Amino acid sequence: MKKPLRTALVAMLAVVLITVAWPSNRIQAQSPVTVRVFVGLGTGDHPEQQPLEDAVIKKFNDAHTDIQIKMDYNQNATASSVLLTQLAGNNPPDVIGPIGIKGIYQLGDNIQDLSSLITRDTAALKLDEYDPATLKLYTDTGGKTTALSLGIYPSVLWVNEDAFKAAEIPLPPTEFGAMYTDKDGKQVVWDWAELAKVATLLTQDKAGKFADEAGFDPKTVVTYGYDDEWLSLRNAFAHFAPPDAGVTADGKPDFNNSVYLAAAQWYHDAIFKDHFYPDTASATALNQGAAGPFASGHYGMWFSQSWNLCCVPTTAVKFKWNWYAAPSAPGSDGKTIVAPMHADTFVIVKQADKAKIEASWKVLQFLVSAEASGPLCQIYGCMPARKNARSDWEKGTLATYPWLNVKVVYEAANYLDSPNNESFMPNYNEADAANAQTMSALHSDPNLDVKTALDNLNTLEAGIFAGGKAPVPTPVPTAAK
Repeated sequence: MKKPLRTALVAMLAVVLITVAWPSNRIQAQSPVTVRVFVGLGTGDHPEQQPLEDAVIKKFNDAHTDIQIKMDYNQNATASSVLLTQLAGNNPPDVIGPIGIKGIYQLGDNIQDLSSLITRDTAALKLDEYDPATLKLYTDTGGKTTALSLGIYPSVLWVNEDAFKAAEIPLPPTEFGAMYTDKDGKQVVWDWAELAKVATLLTQDKAGKFADEAGFDPKTVVTYGYDDEWLSLRNAFAHFAPPDAGVTADGKPDFNNSVYLAAAQWYHDAIFKDHFYPDTASATALNQGAAGPFASGHYGMWFSQSWNLCCVPTTAVKFKWNWYAAPSAPGSDGKTIVAPMHADTFVIVKQADKAKIEASWKVLQFLVSAEASGPLCQIYGCMPARKNARSDWEKGTLATYPWLNVKVVYEAANYLDSPNNESFMPNYNEADAANAQTMSALHSDPNLDVKTALDNLNTLEAGIFAGGKAPVPTPVPTAAK
């Protein structure tokens, strides 16, 4: 062997020995893996939220030298198009959130299946801190699990207590499954049929006449007994305990089943026959200038997920209100109650780089941990899915709404819908648009044949599920001047 070659080999060996002798120096010299979190599809993009989110992320970054989180804030109005451009341009983020169940299914195969990782790390995940039903929110019928819950938004009945007082009607039950004491002092099942009766008694026209009184004018209503106009078709119909969320176990459309038909007829009658629920044009007129429909004061009862707190500011709402229990499904004798759930979380973008997935998984575990989910839900307005992280949420909520019955929203989490009202549909965006068009017709067309409308929807969805396209949405009617 020539001397120059031998000298070179000795030098190379020395480098190797140094590397082996001091591995920690070598690791520390490497750049940390950066995990980019795309924010903007849901909440979290507001300027006042970002410093608070950064403070939570700093806790992770300060504790880790091998992984660093970089928050990528995007305005909600343009976030979807920005994300799609990044995905198409081979520049995907690593983690996306906060994102709802619907948003996850809209992204489809771009989301990483976490099933094997959850199975592998079950002990460290402390899954006993969750309500069992909440753990199933992100698992589809094929067994794929895309996330663990960060925060949840159970649904409850929002009650304008002043409207009940004005109509001299007893308030609804505050506990799920409890009986209702009606205006005659009789104990009756609190279900959606009974709610319709109560809502009729609350409905009042501009002359002060209630809907059960002679001379009541349905064209001049100023207080409607009930409204939930922000609910999607599947969300609204879930109250009635359907067999599925419009999709059968084998992936077929089921939007004209008997329960969906009964629910649709209930809504159409409420609007155009019993007049305790506003049509689209009337609601648009009454809601002008309000932070949200319920905040306008024109409704005796409103049904929504707990995120509606965003739209009931204490500075603007002058009437007395609180949370009450959801009614049971009609015909169930009070035994079947469904309180449809919404939720927010973070997901991992599917990538070929396994090392990047592992780093993202560590970040995701932190984001949904009890340590992080408490402060993050304070920022996002959700109730932490982990039961042991809810004290800060409750404290913050009661600081703003000291009278609020938070017990009922805790209880509502036990009655979530399964499958979820935002669960999987083939060709999700097109299918969702078709549902929205049918719901719009239900709220605006007094001559709608409800059965025919649902039959047509089911036929349309069959084509969409097979790869077709949804029609152009019907324009929302405006109030007559």
